[in-house]
Amino acid sequence: MPSPPVRERRRPAGSSLLAFALLLAALPAAGQPVIRDDENLDFDRPEAWALKYFTSVSLLTGFGVPEERRAGSLELGLELSWIPDLDARQRQVGFSGSKVEDVNKAPVLLRPRAVIGLPRGFALTVAYVPPVEVFGVEPHLLAVSLDRPVGHAGDWRFGARLYAQVGQVVSDITCPREVAGSEDLEINPTGCDEASADTVRMRYAGFELSAGRDAAAAHDTAWMPYAALALNRLDTEFEVDALTNGLRDRSRLTARGWTWSATAGVRYRHRSGVGLAVEAFYTPLSVERSADDAETDPLFNLRTLATWSLR
Repeated sequence: MPSPPVRERRRPAGSSLLAFALLLAALPAAGQPVIRDDENLDFDRPEAWALKYFTSVSLLTGFGVPEERRAGSLELGLELSWIPDLDARQRQVGFSGSKVEDVNKAPVLLRPRAVIGLPRGFALTVAYVPPVEVFGVEPHLLAVSLDRPVGHAGDWRFGARLYAQVGQVVSDITCPREVAGSEDLEINPTGCDEASADTVRMRYAGFELSAGRDAAAAHDTAWMPYAALALNRLDTEFEVDALTNGLRDRSRLTARGWTWSATAGVRYRHRSGVGLAVEAFYTPLSVERSADDAETDPLFNLRTLATWSLR
């Protein structure tokens, strides 16, 4: 008995058209030339200076000397750090210092933090900046520290801290949205076709020693002065994501090295649990803008921290 004829299975016309449309949409992206010029920078290069400058803005300082905390205690805080504007010469950091970059973005860093008391006098600080775009910048930074008091001498207390950070900041640094697409070469000299989405990765680890007036000995004044000195290991990276003259630039620059920093300030603690700290931060940063132009261009800024002890 002959077998029944086998009918050819046909794809629906709609799915075929959809697949064809997706293929056409993918062709320009697949055929777009991509530049990838990766480089490990000398720590004194202008690009490296900019990376360590803005990474240093996010260094997690202690805002005082580690205190004797009860295990399970909790203190919430909100940190506000001033980010100084850079002048035209300082912003000339692209391509070994030959291109001015749009790095003056956010004027301040706002960072919530929490301090949790641990056994044996240790305390854990967690500070987090969520990925919310503000001032054209989308940060995503997580910093932690572990500290404890290490001794007393008269009315003064001494402490030590270990701290580290991972995270990144995304912004239109190499191709600002204000100039992208302009055909005026004076406005858009590098031929930016669209706003870039550049990524700055800000990783570090550090160790800090601090000294300050003991809270128990400060019965005669509400303000407790302190000072601290820290050694930092920075591991920074800049990843370009820019379309210029029809070419997609995905170059990656890395810079690693050591810095030191110092802070000095005063802290106020009310018996109700409310506190306030104000400090000055300084870190000297070396830069070689040309073969005969090596200098120290430091970061100096002011920082404040408002706290509230819950338990």
